[in-house]
Amino acid sequence: MNKPFFDVFPQLETDSELRGILMDTEVERMSQTRDRSYLRIYLGSPRIIDKSYILQAEKTLKKQYFGREDMRVRICERFHLPVAITPSCLMEEYRDSILQEFRDYDRVEYTIIKNADFDYPDENRIKLKLKDSPVTRKCAVDIVRVM
Repeated sequence: MNKPFFDVFPQLETDSELRGILMDTEVERMSQTRDRSYLRIYLGSPRIIDKSYILQAEKTLKKQYFGREDMRVRICERFHLPVAITPSCLMEEYRDSILQEFRDYDRVEYTIIKNADFDYPDENRIKLKLKDSPVTRKCAVDIVRVM
């Protein structure tokens, strides 16, 4: 699909800040459940977008395009970043958004990741140091998958 966001949603009214952020994005694809209760929008961006803007866009789309319909709108963002971006730079800039995603996804995993230490053994890897506990061991695989 890969169409500019406002070509797909031309009637969307947003504040100028959110509009500026979404102007550089593309809708890569969309899917919805058979019962039309859940819409996923796969969004590509050449730079990191703070999760708060993604959530704001979801709410605005839901309100303006689906109104009272029982439709959940979820934007699944994908960032196409330059190779020069290292994991440490990424975490420095995007840590709060990652924590917000974990908070929305799973409160237990959020608490674990919030208290984790991040190490960067080389420029292409992140090493998470998690507090050892039965709960952490159970959640570790999912935390790595989400990261």
